[in-house]
Amino acid sequence: MLATIEQQRIDILVESSRWREASRPLDDGWRSLMRFRGVMLAAGGLAVLQSARHPTSLVRAGKRIAAGALLLNRARRLFNQFR
Repeated sequence: MLATIEQQRIDILVESSRWREASRPLDDGWRSLMRFRGVMLAAGGLAVLQSARHPTSLVRAGKRIAAGALLLNRARRLFNQFR
């Protein structure tokens, strides 16, 4: 029974190491985003202020961002098909 528990502990340590390695790119990306947290908050505040003054421009910008995201997603799928 003790050998089984010891093996399970070793398995948990190995899997946690694999998990850390697999999630390292996400953690690095999150850290890089958090470096610019103040800038992003300021830009968000300016966007809210601008949208309060001119709400139609926010809707227009939202539509453009959504269209750009869809276009990027389709281009990525098309590229992956021919690769």
